[in-house]
Amino acid sequence: MHRARQALTVTRSLLRLVDSENDELDHLIRDAARSLGGARDAHVATETAEGLLDRASSEKQRRRMERAALALRDAASAVAEETPDPVPTLDDTREARAIVSAKLVASDEAAVAEGIAMSYGEARRRMKRAIKKPSSKRLHAWRKSTRHLRNQLRALPNAKANKQLKRVTRLTDCLGELQDLDVLERALDGLSDAPKKGSSALRDVSAARRAKLRQRALKLGTKVFDEKSRKFGKHALAPVEKPAAAASRVGIEIERRFLVERFPRDVRTTAEIQIRQAYVASDPLGVHVRIREADGTRTLTTKADRETLGERSEIETPVSRKVFDGLWILAGTRTIEKRRSIVKWRRRVIEVDVFRGPLDGLVIAEVEFDSREEAQAFEPPAWFGAEITDDPRYRNASLAAQGLPGAVAS
Repeated sequence: MHRARQALTVTRSLLRLVDSENDELDHLIRDAARSLGGARDAHVATETAEGLLDRASSEKQRRRMERAALALRDAASAVAEETPDPVPTLDDTREARAIVSAKLVASDEAAVAEGIAMSYGEARRRMKRAIKKPSSKRLHAWRKSTRHLRNQLRALPNAKANKQLKRVTRLTDCLGELQDLDVLERALDGLSDAPKKGSSALRDVSAARRAKLRQRALKLGTKVFDEKSRKFGKHALAPVEKPAAAASRVGIEIERRFLVERFPRDVRTTAEIQIRQAYVASDPLGVHVRIREADGTRTLTTKADRETLGERSEIETPVSRKVFDGLWILAGTRTIEKRRSIVKWRRRVIEVDVFRGPLDGLVIAEVEFDSREEAQAFEPPAWFGAEITDDPRYRNASLAAQGLPGAVAS
């Protein structure tokens, strides 16, 4: 549930960054997130109440608070049973999230800087209104705009953005805790059978905590929002370092792929690599945007099918952990985990992927070549099974989105 809402929230933040006028897409994502809001709020109310227990002034007050927290937990369980499975919600918004991801990848630096500046300016305006009148409604509006700014900064890889991100994150966390206290207050109002003394004790401790958080939020806010919007946007994208390893790789991939029913024990492997990857965008014409983490190295790759079977154009760029984590959330359930064994056979390098999770039992061998002629002349070893080079069902993007083809799944 939390992952689904987080994915939708991040997507909405990035949509505002790259296409702020797309109201139709924004409303689609917003409504999907709202469908999961009841269960999320019930869970937050329970966690917030339990988090306040250690702030009780006496053991007697704590026991009363515990009884109220237990009533909240029972109510949260009832709400969770009535809440729809979040996976279909993610599936319903998959196309929207893919569109946003593709827009982010294609955006130029100037457009991103302008988007960051707009988000910063909006959050600063919300702060000024909250300072003038620190009501729960105005603090919540400030929190939402600051959260969008934080999510956008998380998608930027450079160190200077990370410095800004640290301050914005502290403020977002503070405003978030304030919002959680408001959610707790509403949950207590909705409990008809809650112990009165326990609810009253929770409200007292919550009020004291809320007063401190408001002071802290206003203090942090004046430090975060002390720049002009355009200046902040430029600073967020200012390059700090450009390591040689960060260069993009562009090329043509020529390969043949085969199913493997049994991986022979006598075949010698020279290395093993743990891989997890996800697809943030895909289209029927064969263009896929993939992120991959292999033994600590993270990359963003765009692949496009060519007319010749087994050939694809490929652009690969290293990305930071923050960018990787943000895009991983956007990918939703379209993920793959596998162990890759590197095999040397007759001067050829064979990559054997043993899939895990929902694709457990699937083993695929891939062989790359320098030319079409080499690919055509290749004679596969006896332990290779059926060739699947031109079978779209076995593309990694298809496996991540649709799972095992029927013949293998059975």
